Amino acid sequence: MSTILETATRILVDKFDASAEDVFPDAVLEDLLSDSLDWVEFAVAVGDEVGTRIRDEELTDVRTVADFVAVVEEKVGALK
Repeated sequence: MSTILETATRILVDKFDASAEDVFPDAVLEDLLSDSLDWVEFAVAVGDEVGTRIRDEELTDVRTVADFVAVVEEKVGALK
């Protein structure tokens, strides 16, 4: 089973053409995703993979890959 970080990294590389070397916990998502539509598509794709829905308002303070992973981990943990 993949970690959320591994899942997010794979999606950024496969669907958004980010370089694997550019995706690390402190990487700024704004540098990896082109626009707000990409943010939504990324959140939906990760949510689908891990079995949760990530709402826009949950992402308002998200800046880095690690911030995003923390939000998703919290949601997934709350579901268990």
